[in-house]
Amino acid sequence: MSALKKLPFLMLAGVMLAACPKEENGQKFEAYFSEPHCPDYNYSKEITQNNGEKRLTKFGNAYCTKSDFLDPAREKTMIDQPLRDIMNDPAFKLEQMDIASYLFYLDDFSQMVCERAKHDDFNVRFITQRPSKNMIRDYVGKDTMKRLKACLGKRLQVTEVGCDVFFDTCPESVINTMHTKLISLRGTRNGKPVALFFGGSGNIAEKLRNNFDNVDFMQVPQGSPLDVEHRCMVDTMAAAGHHPWVLEKIKETYRQCTEHMANDDKPPAVDAYFLPAERNRYLKKLITGIHSATEIKAAVQVLADQNICIALAHAVKRGAKVRFLTDNIEYLNNFLPDKAILADASDCSKFYKTDARFRFLETNSDFTDISGNTLHLRYFIINGKNGSTVFTGSSHIKSGAFSKNYENQYIITDPHLVGQYNDNFDALWDRALPPQQMPNAYVISTYAKEHQESFILPDAN
Repeated sequence: MSALKKLPFLMLAGVMLAACPKEENGQKFEAYFSEPHCPDYNYSKEITQNNGEKRLTKFGNAYCTKSDFLDPAREKTMIDQPLRDIMNDPAFKLEQMDIASYLFYLDDFSQMVCERAKHDDFNVRFITQRPSKNMIRDYVGKDTMKRLKACLGKRLQVTEVGCDVFFDTCPESVINTMHTKLISLRGTRNGKPVALFFGGSGNIAEKLRNNFDNVDFMQVPQGSPLDVEHRCMVDTMAAAGHHPWVLEKIKETYRQCTEHMANDDKPPAVDAYFLPAERNRYLKKLITGIHSATEIKAAVQVLADQNICIALAHAVKRGAKVRFLTDNIEYLNNFLPDKAILADASDCSKFYKTDARFRFLETNSDFTDISGNTLHLRYFIINGKNGSTVFTGSSHIKSGAFSKNYENQYIITDPHLVGQYNDNFDALWDRALPPQQMPNAYVISTYAKEHQESFILPDAN
């Protein structure tokens, strides 16, 4: 990461990188946050027509595309810059690369892999979502995969896992979506064995520059607990690709892989959890943290887990300061006057009626067009008497995602990382608006969708 050490503050295509912390005991952690750069939003108050059906007007009619960036030289995706530093580091010798990603459209990165393959002897395990039966959705860029196959040959192993729940009928006992977002690199740096990981909310695709996303960079010695956890994640998914494995088989395989890890009474600075195998352990820690919190900051795209919503409502009731940030405009239904028909928010409506503070970030995402920018973050910052903890990862905050998807989650207590998440939340919170102040706040409720009607929030007092 020599390039990063030279710059105390770096802004690349909306990606803010704080100064790197000092490396200790071979460990280094850094958080990356992407932010779309669309300078010329034009907020419209029209209700557009789509095949004669009334639908929600986008908050902005501009999309974040390459032309939106002020300087083409700054066009780097969030995942690309830290990987570029590693892949171009002459002191690093790559021995093994694992890519476990729901989507993979990152041509720049595939070019770097092929460049590195010219002088390093390494294998690549690539695990991605099994395509739907009707091939409706392409999860891997054809040019990206074509390039990797051409330069790696037999050194590339591709495995498809999961069942595409969006387009296929998936058996109850089979894991649905391979939703992890992870790249791991193992090798040596200056002769010392190291393992490096890049994982978080961001899909490994060019659209990272369109979304608000978070990804954590982790460097640890090979054989450390975090290294073993990541290796077991990939090993389990790679094995599952050969069979339609049921949940219990996945749990057992992952347990056997991690059972020899050394136990340490001191919580690690970053701890990895592989879902669905470790669903219960992860959720227990998250909900326990919510129950003991004095302050909670949540930045999420989706909130649809009943147990988490109940815990949040209880936290507000006992006096915890709770702030909730999203751009999910369907949640505006919960702030309509009582006389309006409320949408079913997956048993979370009571939380929206508490004294928690809610704000909505203005994006042009209406969840019908994936080219629009969206708040794709998914993290909780739990502040309590015993310190601060961040809960984040690839999973949406949905009960189905926790129990039926492959996901990589992290519990973070490293002070530097926690501080970066606090800074990111506070900056976005200052830009966001309370529900009643949202411009062009047309709201589609469950009733409105069925009856082709739209509601408008009352003006803020």
